[in-house]
Amino acid sequence: MSMGIIADFLYVKSGSIWMPVIFHAMINLEFSPRMVLGNSHPERSIFGPMYIVIIGMLPMASVADFLLWYQYKREQMELEETFDSDSFSV
Repeated sequence: MSMGIIADFLYVKSGSIWMPVIFHAMINLEFSPRMVLGNSHPERSIFGPMYIVIIGMLPMASVADFLLWYQYKREQMELEETFDSDSFSV
């Protein structure tokens, strides 16, 4: 879900489908079979075999949260400017 939010933000800002495509490709290239299948230190795995994915997801989730907050604040400011303008005065 976090990746979808970030990809949507990239699409809206760039106006091109290629930015989210490149972003998605970069994410796919990041996860290698060595990380998923490797068990060099199983005693350190507190999250199971996919602990790298869970830990690696945290920065992406943080960026997605920030983008949602940023978009919400931006839309809220636009609404306030719309209703504060003189065009709606009687």
